[in-house]
Amino acid sequence: MISTQVLDEASALCALTNPTVNSYKRLNASGTNSGSTWSPASATWSGNNRSALVRVPDERRFEVRLADSAANPYLLPAALAAAGLEGLEAGAEPPPPAVGNLYEAAPATAKCLPRHLSTALAALNLSEGMRRQLGDGVVDSYVKLRKAHLAEFSRQVSPWEREQYLDA
Repeated sequence: MISTQVLDEASALCALTNPTVNSYKRLNASGTNSGSTWSPASATWSGNNRSALVRVPDERRFEVRLADSAANPYLLPAALAAAGLEGLEAGAEPPPPAVGNLYEAAPATAKCLPRHLSTALAALNLSEGMRRQLGDGVVDSYVKLRKAHLAEFSRQVSPWEREQYLDA
């Protein structure tokens, strides 16, 4: 089933659907004034439940709530199709649907989503399914590009760091 492999590959998919350091401030975010972040925190699926990673509001469609607006519009559907193909070829069955507010209590069996781009890139780099469907060249090039982004980010000193640590 397509959604099953999307859940299984969620950590690897995060590298493609959430490609910047700031993307991970949205995932796993603490609650807002409304009580929701409208982004998933774990690899879950449910019916008409906006706190799940995969939302299946009716029998004709499903919604993957993982991507942010920085995702490449070509790589995003390719990655979802790749995960879907892996699921169809494996004949995988989904876990039971999650119920309730998944921001507060996800099922114990649900995988947490990465909290940092480096974790997602490591998952993508190790994903045999993404490599099989997208190709080693695509995965290797993408990981190299995003690691360069991370290296540039790590060389920056933010105003917060200056304020916290430079007390002169």
